[in-house]
Amino acid sequence: MKTPQEVLQHTHEDFFRYYDTAFRVSDPGVMAERSKLLKEPGVVFGDPFIELLPEYPTAGERDGTPRSITESIESAGGSEFLAELADQVIFAEPSGLYEHQEE
Repeated sequence: MKTPQEVLQHTHEDFFRYYDTAFRVSDPGVMAERSKLLKEPGVVFGDPFIELLPEYPTAGERDGTPRSITESIESAGGSEFLAELADQVIFAEPSGLYEHQEE
């Protein structure tokens, strides 16, 4: 697994390689000057922003009885049609809701 710094470095390298390929000019001096200008801090990339996301408990996880979307809807008094619609159409992959979503 790559560190955030390695991912950032790889992203920079890929972008500049693409830019130099897609927008190549015949004059090496112009290519070098453009590359130098683009690599100045803040021109193309700013400082990375890393957001840590909390891990929310899934519905029923706390009491040891994880529930599917269908079970969550039915326990809330929703119709069987709504439960099937949510399970088969709205959510393409079978999964459960997070606790706060179920509430």
